[in-house]
Amino acid sequence: MSDINQINLHIQSGYQILLKKGSFKDINTPISLQISAQEEIEIPWEKIAKIEFDASPDSFCPPHTLPITGIVQTKQGIYKGFISWNKKKTITDTFKAKTARGEIYISFSQIKRILKAPNGYRLILKNGEVKDLKTIENLREITVNMPNIGIVTIPASKLESLNIEEIPLPSYADFSDQTPLYGEILTRKGEKIKGRLAYDLDEAMNFELLEGENDNIEYSIPFKYLQSIEPKNYKYSYITLTNGAALSLGDSVDVGAENSGILIFPEDSIPVYVPWKEIRLITFENQARSTPE
Repeated sequence: MSDINQINLHIQSGYQILLKKGSFKDINTPISLQISAQEEIEIPWEKIAKIEFDASPDSFCPPHTLPITGIVQTKQGIYKGFISWNKKKTITDTFKAKTARGEIYISFSQIKRILKAPNGYRLILKNGEVKDLKTIENLREITVNMPNIGIVTIPASKLESLNIEEIPLPSYADFSDQTPLYGEILTRKGEKIKGRLAYDLDEAMNFELLEGENDNIEYSIPFKYLQSIEPKNYKYSYITLTNGAALSLGDSVDVGAENSGILIFPEDSIPVYVPWKEIRLITFENQARSTPE
């Protein structure tokens, strides 16, 4: 395993980010490359000098890599997107559960719906067959990656139903809007400061994530989908998304009193630091004013 000191990350919009050190699972791990629908190769990390990303041909999508997609419903809301069911992500992965007659193993591609029932769950297959389940193997959480909103992680106890259905897959071009954070800070004294932002002093790009919880459901929302953040007290903040939706998030450094504050870089002026406790409202703008050098 090679010792990586730094990685130069070139993003689509032209900006460059230098990554130094770290122990994340995306580093020092083999890379799988799908050559065709029938051929896949694995390249050891230490043999890689450079990785270039590009759009894949419209006709190329290996069936076994198609994600599980659909709608997860809880009492708190409805979440539509790409689903990771107990860390299983593709439609050909196996769903495991127990019925009164014993264990069953079914491909997710055969499933139409899973419903919470008084004594377990009810499984409805695409062929119309219905099975009553006593338990689902090792089910702890369901993650839904929702296009244009973000990621939610839902405890199994919150699940009311899952409908598996197709949704459009994202393309390479969908990830081209990668810019520095830009917006306006309204302080509790009424002062307004506008410029590039370093949120919590270390999050400065619109693809970075704001994290928080609402009723034990975890949210990870890219800043590009945030319209505003309004700190409410030392525990939580009120979040408004660009699509008009709103929610309260708490139990996270990003949205509570432990936030280190915001560093603002006004145009043609010196940087300004505003502590979290002095912030009344943060309003984001969709596009940064600066351009890559």
